[in-house]
Amino acid sequence: MQKTASATRATAEEQLADAGAALIESRADWHGTPQDSELIASAAALVEQLRADDGSLNELEQHKPTGLKHIFQPLTQYGKELRTLSADRTQASAKLRPILIQLAQQAPATTVPAADGLRREALAMQQEAARIEQSVATKQSALNELISEIAHRQEVAKQYGFDALLILGSLEAYGPKAVDSPLVLKKGEQAYLSWPAGLARHVSKMTFVGGSQGMSFPIGRTGIRYRLGTFRGHPVTQDVIRRIDDGTLVLTNQRLVFIGGSKSTSTPLAKLLHVEVYTDGLGVFQEGRENPNIYLIGQPSQFMLYVNFLLSRAPGT
Repeated sequence: MQKTASATRATAEEQLADAGAALIESRADWHGTPQDSELIASAAALVEQLRADDGSLNELEQHKPTGLKHIFQPLTQYGKELRTLSADRTQASAKLRPILIQLAQQAPATTVPAADGLRREALAMQQEAARIEQSVATKQSALNELISEIAHRQEVAKQYGFDALLILGSLEAYGPKAVDSPLVLKKGEQAYLSWPAGLARHVSKMTFVGGSQGMSFPIGRTGIRYRLGTFRGHPVTQDVIRRIDDGTLVLTNQRLVFIGGSKSTSTPLAKLLHVEVYTDGLGVFQEGRENPNIYLIGQPSQFMLYVNFLLSRAPGT
């Protein structure tokens, strides 16, 4: 499209140059401003120079030397004169063209029919070129925004492991879609996520650190050894995370529910205090509980995106 616009503008300039030439030829038939008169004088002088150069070139062509001597000796007098006249003509033509265009653009709206018709055609072409260029600019701007958006989405997807912007955009535009789940829903409740999950909790594990002193000896042939001495170890308590069940983690518009083989949990969204996002799960803190429930799932950041969306749309937020 840009090539079409450029070609259209070039054709419009040709029309304006032809209109300017028509104004020069018919300068006695219309009246312009003093600025127009200055351009006409400059253009007329260049036109006369071009005519003189054309005459000299025609005369030179009539006396063009022939034979092998001219072919093998290009720097003859003829060759020098031809190059000089051609250069002069090219220079004069280059100076004349912008003057003709400027004259056609600034002359009064009504001059002579031939020039006015060309100027109207040129104006229509310029308007069409401008329309095409605006369309190109709009499409280029949209393309640049799309390229930037794709790069941003790729960066976000690389960071989170999924296309967070696409999912968030879909949620903003259409809302979450209801899904089937093993949860028995309450009145007005809809399930939006139902993922395989494991339930884990913090548990305390006690071990003894230390050693014993003394000696041991076997008791007959029983294979049992009897030890004499003292034990100087001490208990150490460690907090560890233990997986206690497997099941399904369901997110609804009202609560977060784990349905397992032997354990089940239910956390109303209104009672969520804090959620920690791990690489392999979520730590959910709720009112009335000291320790969090830890749900082991894939793509915990994606699950949390839905939680945040529902919390942001909850009444009173």
